[in-house]
Amino acid sequence: MQRAFEAKRTGLKTQVYVYHKDRPPYLTSTEGVGAQRDFYSTPEPHSKDTLDDRITDFELDELNEVLIGLRAIKHGPVDPGKAALIIAHLTVRTAHLRGTLQSLVQSAADQMGAIVDEPESVRKFIGIDSSSDTRLQEEIKSSLSAVGLDSLSQDDRFTIERMIAFRLRERFDVLFENATGAVKTELTAMMGRMPDTIAQTHKRSLSESLVSNVRFQALEKLQWRVVAADTSERCFILPDCVAIGCTNATGDFLPFAMMGFEDITTVVMPLSPRQLLVGGLNEVPQENLNGYFADCSLNFVISSRQGDDVAQHAQRIGHFAAGMNINLPEDGFEPNPEPVLAAHFEAGLHIQVPPDKTGRAVKREILAVVRETVDAPVLSTIESVIVTPDMRATLQSLMQRMPSDLELRTAEAGLALPIRSARWQSRIIITRRMAEALLPNTESDKRRLARRVIRINLGRALYLGCWARQYPAILEHPQPTLWRDMLCKVAFGAASQYAGALASRDGMAPRLLDDEAQDELVSGLRLGLSLLPHVRAAYSVHQDVDQLTRDAAGPLEALLNAVAALAGFAAAEQGTLNDYPKAAIDLAKVGLLDWAILFAKDLARHYEQRAYWSSAADLNQLAEHAERILWTIGVSGIPFGELYKIQVGDEDRVAFVGRILSQ
Repeated sequence: MQRAFEAKRTGLKTQVYVYHKDRPPYLTSTEGVGAQRDFYSTPEPHSKDTLDDRITDFELDELNEVLIGLRAIKHGPVDPGKAALIIAHLTVRTAHLRGTLQSLVQSAADQMGAIVDEPESVRKFIGIDSSSDTRLQEEIKSSLSAVGLDSLSQDDRFTIERMIAFRLRERFDVLFENATGAVKTELTAMMGRMPDTIAQTHKRSLSESLVSNVRFQALEKLQWRVVAADTSERCFILPDCVAIGCTNATGDFLPFAMMGFEDITTVVMPLSPRQLLVGGLNEVPQENLNGYFADCSLNFVISSRQGDDVAQHAQRIGHFAAGMNINLPEDGFEPNPEPVLAAHFEAGLHIQVPPDKTGRAVKREILAVVRETVDAPVLSTIESVIVTPDMRATLQSLMQRMPSDLELRTAEAGLALPIRSARWQSRIIITRRMAEALLPNTESDKRRLARRVIRINLGRALYLGCWARQYPAILEHPQPTLWRDMLCKVAFGAASQYAGALASRDGMAPRLLDDEAQDELVSGLRLGLSLLPHVRAAYSVHQDVDQLTRDAAGPLEALLNAVAALAGFAAAEQGTLNDYPKAAIDLAKVGLLDWAILFAKDLARHYEQRAYWSSAADLNQLAEHAERILWTIGVSGIPFGELYKIQVGDEDRVAFVGRILSQ
C-alpha cells in the first residue's frame, strides 16, 4: 500500500516521508514504517503457517493484484466487491486499530484511577444514589436469596431490602475507602494485562477471517469510483488508519475501522498521491481531505513529498483518538451555597411592623438585610415580612387550633409560608423580639443571630419560590395518603431549612454558627430523638396508625430540620457536619452520624437539581430519610397499590432492625 507513495528509491527499496506529530519528518524504507516484529503471531519453530504468513500470502496473491487494477483506473467507476475487499482487510489489520483500542482503554483506566480517590464520583459512576438505577437492588435481592431468606413474607422481604440498600448508601464512603488500595492494585494489574489482551483479541479476530464478512457486505452496498486529484498541485497523504468514512448520524470523518456499519454514507481511501478510492454518492471536497486523514491517524501519516502544508496537517495527528476519551462519571457535584446576591432591588415588599418609632427602625433594618440577600426576581416571590408580637396567637390563627409546644418552639425561629393570591408567594413571619434585635444598639451576638434568622427565612422563601415556579401543585394539594403526605411535608420542611441555611452567609459574622447557635440546633436534634420513643409507646395504647403518623410528624420535623440546617450551614462554609462536633457526637451516640452525613449529601443533590423539579417524586429520596428514622422505632410503610400498609414491629423486630442499621 505504501509503495504507491514513493518519494525516492534506493536500489530495490522504496522510500517515503513519515510525519509524526511534533517531530521532524524523516525519509525511510517502506519496510520500516509501522512495522513491528511478530505483530500478528508468535514465531513457531518449523512452522510456515503463522498468521503473519497467512496475511502475507493473502496480500501477495490476491490483494496486490486488486490494488494494481484499481490504480490503473485514472478516474471512473470500479467493482464494489474489489473496493470492499481492499478496505475491509486493510483497515482492520493495521496497528492503528490496536493502538486506538489501547488508547481508549488507557483513557478509561486513567479516569478510573482519578475517581478512585473521589467517593462522590464513584457513587455517581455506580449509581448508588440513583432511584432509576436498579443494579444495587437486584444485587441485594440475589444476596438475600443466596442466604435463604426467600421464605420471608413479601412485606418483610421488601422492608429488609430497603433497609440494607439504605445502609449501604450510608456506609458506602467508609467501605470504599477501605477498599481503595485493593481497587488501585487491581486496576494497575488490569492495565498491565490489557495490551496483551487487546493484541490477542485482534489476532484471534484476524485468524478467524482476514476479511470481515459484516464489513465487506456493508462496503459492497456502496457505489465505488476512483477519483483523480482535482488540481495539479494536489497531493494526498496516507493515514495510518488507511481509510476514513462518515455516517448520516455525525457527518464527521472517522477512521473507518472505528465506525459502525448501519448508516455509512461515504468512505475514502487514498490509492496514491494523485488518486482516491471513494465509496458513496456524496461529493468529497478534496481541499480538506489531508486534514481529515491526519485527524484520523493515531501515530503517523505517509507522504510522497515534504512540504509546509504536510507538516501543518501532521500537527493534527491523534485528534480523533484524543476526542475518544470515555467519560465515565459526569463532573462531580459542586453545590452552589448561595443564592444570587442583590444587584437590583424592588421596593414593593410589604413589611408589617408596629406603627411606632421602633417599628420604623426595625423596618429599615429588615429592608437592609433583604437587599443584601436576594435579588429582584426572588424578591418578587415574597408577599410580605410580618413582625408579630405574639407568635402563639399568630400560629393559632393560622392553624385554627392551639399550637403544641414543639410547634411554637420551631416557629420562634421564624416561618416562611406559601400564600396564594393571584399567584403563589411566600409570607415570612418573625417575632418582635427577634426583629428588634436587628437594631444597631443591640449586642453584636444577638444582632448577628437576628440577621441570620431573617436570611434563613429568605432562603426558605427562595425554596418555596422554586417549587411555585417548577411544580406549584405541590403547594396546592396534599399527597394521596396521610402517610405519604406526612413524609413529603417533613422532607419539604427539612429541604427548606437547608436552603435557608445556605442563604445565611453574613459578612458581619466570622462564622455562621457560634456555640450558642449550635447548641440551639443540637437541642432541637435531641428533642426529636427523645420524642420518637413516645410515639411508639402511645401507639401501643391507641393502636391507630393514622394517629401514629400524625404523632411522628413533630419529632421527625425537629430532628430532620436540625440536621438539615446544620448541613446547610456546613455547605455554606464549604465544610461538613463533622465541623459541628456537638451535633456529630450526639448523632454518633445513637448510631445516626452516617445517616446524617448521607442526608446532607442528598439535600445538596436535591437543591442542586431545583431547576428540574417536576413532581412530588423529586422529594422521594428525602422522604425516605424520614422513614429511615422511623425504622429505628420499628415503624415502616409498605406500598399497597395506591395506599400504604403501616407496620409497627414488636421489641424483637426493633432489635433486628437495629442490627441491620448498625452493620
